[in-house]
Amino acid sequence: MKNNNEIMKTKLGAITNRLSELLKPEKHIYYDAQEILSSYETFARIHDALTKEHSDLFGDFIRMEKPSQTTDSDGRGYVGRQELESLNRDVKYILDIIEHANSYTNAKEPLTGIKNTEMWTLIQENYDVTKQQFGKKMNFVKDEFKRKIIFRDVADASYLLKLGFYKPAVILAGGVIEELLRIYLTNKGVSVKDKRFVDYIDLCKEQGFLKKSIHRLGDVVRCFRNIVHLGTEKRREDSILKSTATMAVSAIFTIANDFYQK
Repeated sequence: MKNNNEIMKTKLGAITNRLSELLKPEKHIYYDAQEILSSYETFARIHDALTKEHSDLFGDFIRMEKPSQTTDSDGRGYVGRQELESLNRDVKYILDIIEHANSYTNAKEPLTGIKNTEMWTLIQENYDVTKQQFGKKMNFVKDEFKRKIIFRDVADASYLLKLGFYKPAVILAGGVIEELLRIYLTNKGVSVKDKRFVDYIDLCKEQGFLKKSIHRLGDVVRCFRNIVHLGTEKRREDSILKSTATMAVSAIFTIANDFYQK
C-alpha cells in the first residue's frame, strides 16, 4: 500500500487526531453536528475507496451508520459522545489496518481469505466455546444486524491476536464488550443515555450485575480508553503488549459466561 493509500492514511490520521482532541474533555457529551458529519463523510469516502481497491482487507468491515443529529443549536444540531467515540474507533481501526498492510500481506497466516467458520474453529480451540454457544450466551441481543457485527468482531479480534496485531485486537475486543454491556444494561431497565464504557462497568457494580466478571474489566477499559477515546498514546509506535491483547479478547468470553448465568 503506497502512494494514494499514503494520502488516505494521512487524512485518516488527521481525522482521528481531531476527534481525539474533541473527546479529551470527559465532561463534554454533545458536539457540533456539522463538524462531526463532515469528518464522517470524509471517512466514508476513504473507506469506500479502500474497499474498492483492497476488498480482501476492507470488504468485510461494516462502518457505523451516519451519526444522527438534533435540530438544536440554532439549526446546526449536535451529535452525542457515544457516536463520536464509535466514529473514532472505526477510523483508528481502518488506519491501523493500513499501517500494518505489509505485515498482513507477508504474514505466514494472512488475514485475507480466512473464512468466518475457520475463525470460530480457532476460538473453540482456544476458549472452548462454539459460535452457537456464544450466540446463546448473548441471547439478550435481539437485533440481527448487531448480532452479525458482534460475531464478526469477536472472530476478527481473536484472529488478529493470533497474528500478533495487538492494537486492532484490543480495539475490536473493547468495542464488543462495550456494546454488549450497553445492550445488557438497557435490557435490565438501566438508563445508559450519555454513558460510556467505564460508566457501564460502574452501573453493573452499583446494580450488583455480573459479579464474577465485572471486576476484571478495569485493565481492558483503561487500555481501550487510551487507544480509542483520548488518543493518549505518545507516539504511533507505542506498542500494545501481547498480554494486554490476550486479556482483552479473553474478557469477551469471561463476561459472556456471566451473561448466560444471569
